[in-house]
Amino acid sequence: MTARLRRHRPGTSGRNLHAASADVAPCVADPSAPRPGSRVWSPAAAVLVGLALAACRSGAADRTERTPDLPGAVKVPASQFPLDRPTAPTADPAGPISHVGRTVFARCHRMVVAQVVSVSPAGAGAEVLRVGEQDVIWGDPDLESAPYTVLCGAKGLAPAPGGSALFVLRLLPAGGFEALEVSPVDDTDGPARLRTLRTYVAIEMLPEPEERREALLAYLRSAVRSESGWARANAVREYAAFAEAFPSGLEPDDAAALSKAIPNLQDANLKRLAQSALDRAPVASRPKSAPVAGGGTGATPSRAVPGATADIEPFVRRYDGARTRPEERRSAVLDAAAKADRGAAPLVVRALADPDASVREAAAAAVGEVRIVDLVPRLISLAVTDASIGVRRTCVVALGHMRAGSAVDTLAGLASSDREVGREALFALARIRDDGALARLRRERDVSGQIDPDRRKLVDFLLSDDFVRQERAMGAKWTGKE
Repeated sequence: MTARLRRHRPGTSGRNLHAASADVAPCVADPSAPRPGSRVWSPAAAVLVGLALAACRSGAADRTERTPDLPGAVKVPASQFPLDRPTAPTADPAGPISHVGRTVFARCHRMVVAQVVSVSPAGAGAEVLRVGEQDVIWGDPDLESAPYTVLCGAKGLAPAPGGSALFVLRLLPAGGFEALEVSPVDDTDGPARLRTLRTYVAIEMLPEPEERREALLAYLRSAVRSESGWARANAVREYAAFAEAFPSGLEPDDAAALSKAIPNLQDANLKRLAQSALDRAPVASRPKSAPVAGGGTGATPSRAVPGATADIEPFVRRYDGARTRPEERRSAVLDAAAKADRGAAPLVVRALADPDASVREAAAAAVGEVRIVDLVPRLISLAVTDASIGVRRTCVVALGHMRAGSAVDTLAGLASSDREVGREALFALARIRDDGALARLRRERDVSGQIDPDRRKLVDFLLSDDFVRQERAMGAKWTGKE
């Protein structure tokens, strides 16, 4: 067996971003953190490693414990992850849109938070680990039984037995995995690292290329000014990678976000990367103001909204005339939905990208209230990526009331891992109430309920007929009785 552990070295492959240069790769670890080094195993070392792997697997053959399927796990069709794919795909607008999607996700079969059960030397400076899953960030949770064997190419990269880490894993032909990267989860950057990776997963699971592009850019515009230094640096690297891979893909809003972020960046390399992205972003031309009687200028003429009908034109004019008054834009969106029902969709689409969180929240509420099903993918994306907790919470609630079956995987992930909107995600799954949603609720009860009796009690209620009767009594539309 020949195993290769790759290191992303600065300068490697010049400006070929698909080689995952450390200059731009949004690595799951800090770029300065140690990683498994580039290594080609000698025949003798390969034999030792193979024997160690076999011994670990055979010694665990009669173990009965198995980590339950996790609600947050994302199952990836086998066609997306061929086991023999040696390198990341090229930048394809119809493929993964994020750099981490094209590189990290593309070169691994599983990304998990796992606890180290045991560590054994394997020769040639390598270690063989037995790990038990705690959460699946990416990959098929049924790919291998857990606990399973992981080959780590250098000593000291993984925590001691009992400790947990984020593992980027590649499936070995003979079984078990090799660790491509190992990152801590209990340091100050751990929460931001996991949250960011979950965001990229949610973005890459969106069905349409344009939806993925819009969701990624919406996330980067907020993350590049995040309070988390790790999330901010990661967003800068992702912006630089995106600008290189898709030179015409950035928008004026990205130029604005980068311009505001650059003065606050302390690291010279990050400033250089941010500037390289800014140099490729188009700058919006200043709109001309209409002259008014008596001199001066008036309000900017309203922009045409594709698909808008005469019914919502007055609301479009109100929205455009309130550029500095978000409360009036918010009112215009809600009034348009009340007047035109689903016909308000063209204005609602614009409002979902409004710079003010209260306007985006109103637009998300309007989508759920009048059931604009074509915007469900946008809500799924915002439920994970929006910088505002209020917007994310409203998106989750709206998806539940719309009974959006396509949101089940995302909602289950939020329910199990997101403290800010996790409770609302449980209620949304209960309202969707199809077989997939109910199965996810049962799994959440069985997994989380073991350590949190109150959560188990809540999920039991959500699974019961009493919940349906309560919602019906409150006039919930999803029950079919208002």
